[in-house]
Amino acid sequence: MKKDQSKIHLRGNRNGKRVLLIHGMGFNWKNCFDKVLHILGKNYYFIIPELSGHNASSDGAVTSVIHSEAYISNLLQMKGINQVDTVYGISLGASIALELAFKGDIKINKLILDGGQYESMGNMKYIFSLIMAWQMNRVLHGKHMMKYMQKQMGYLHNNDAQVLQPMGCAGITFGTLFQTALAAYKYDIRDREERISTEVVIMYGGNETYAPNSVSLIERVSIYPVIVHACEDMGHAEALSRKPQIICNIIGA
Repeated sequence: MKKDQSKIHLRGNRNGKRVLLIHGMGFNWKNCFDKVLHILGKNYYFIIPELSGHNASSDGAVTSVIHSEAYISNLLQMKGINQVDTVYGISLGASIALELAFKGDIKINKLILDGGQYESMGNMKYIFSLIMAWQMNRVLHGKHMMKYMQKQMGYLHNNDAQVLQPMGCAGITFGTLFQTALAAYKYDIRDREERISTEVVIMYGGNETYAPNSVSLIERVSIYPVIVHACEDMGHAEALSRKPQIICNIIGA
């Protein structure tokens, strides 16, 4: 698998509403969304890309949000999928989901953005990417992040490994984690002139430090008022990992 390429997994009821689920850095598609599929699989048709490097062979890497969006969009269109009812993206997946809405090649009725990164880290992006890759690698091996990172990401109950490890991609390489983190930290919508005209829900863990900053960024590019859902007393991706019914309720709303 080459850089920025993805497989697409199709699950659930083919006659149901179409829901595109996009996982985040270091996550395995099945581990990430298995609980959502279990809850909603009888009524919805799920389309789930597997991001490059996030697979059993750990082959490839995500190098750009824009390139990943283009590959996923093209692959969907090749499968005859030009419209989906809902797109849910978690972390890096939220940035890719937003880019899908910007480009507009796939018609989207509802966009759910959970904990995305929409502002470049500038000259610090390489250092932050190394730190994030290092910390994520620790968590995927059952170890805790540094206290500073735990606080930033909202894991105030020292539960970062309990939240993230179950969704992790076994065998993912440090190089893939670094390239993927860099793709997230390079993405920037502050100068975008496009506007999105779909319904938008912004989600994040209520304990996250920087996540609330995403609201004003998304409001600026959204034609309609956005809905904000801060998951009380939770950290990054904690709702998806431990309280997936919250996600399912928003998908079904």
